[in-house]
Amino acid sequence: DICFAILVDIFFANSFSFSLFCIFAEQLKIFAMKNKKLLLYQALELRNFIDSHIGLLKRCISDRSKNSSYGDSSSKYADDFKLSDVKDKFKNLEIKRKKLNIAIQKTNFESNVEFDGGNMNIAEVLELRKGYKTEIENLIKQTSDSSSVNIIHKEDRDIIEKNEISFTESYKEFLDIRNKFYEINCLLKEAALKFEVDFIDE
Repeated sequence: DICFAILVDIFFANSFSFSLFCIFAEQLKIFAMKNKKLLLYQALELRNFIDSHIGLLKRCISDRSKNSSYGDSSSKYADDFKLSDVKDKFKNLEIKRKKLNIAIQKTNFESNVEFDGGNMNIAEVLELRKGYKTEIENLIKQTSDSSSVNIIHKEDRDIIEKNEISFTESYKEFLDIRNKFYEINCLLKEAALKFEVDFIDE
């Protein structure tokens, strides 16, 4: 808003043409977007994009079937594939990814949120979520197993082996942990839209 007000002042003071004003405004908008810190969710999406980009270039560079011969056929890099340029881009992306990840981790350790009656940083919440995820997987199996009992058939009678944990108890435990997992995910999404990462995407 401040930038726009400045532009209007410049426009009237210098009698710029409207088309020139629009071009200048768009360039200023692009400059402002490229020179501001990212929100955490933007940084996470950027890291995903970089990971995908790195994976693609790595595959193009390391594919052994290229630039080789076998039997009565052979292959080589395409004319528009410049190996040295791609390697440079790959290296720059790895450096960018490392810097971005450090910035994300810094935000995670320095940003605090309220959860389950306590105050903890995002890094701690992420570890807690990881533990809940493992616990949920175990509880799914446990609850499924507890939904039936094993019966041993004897000549004179059947013996029903009781489960160590009842279905009702296991199911309740699953719902409790799954609900906390849901709350953590919502909390992390809110935090990702709130906290900034000290990284400028240039």
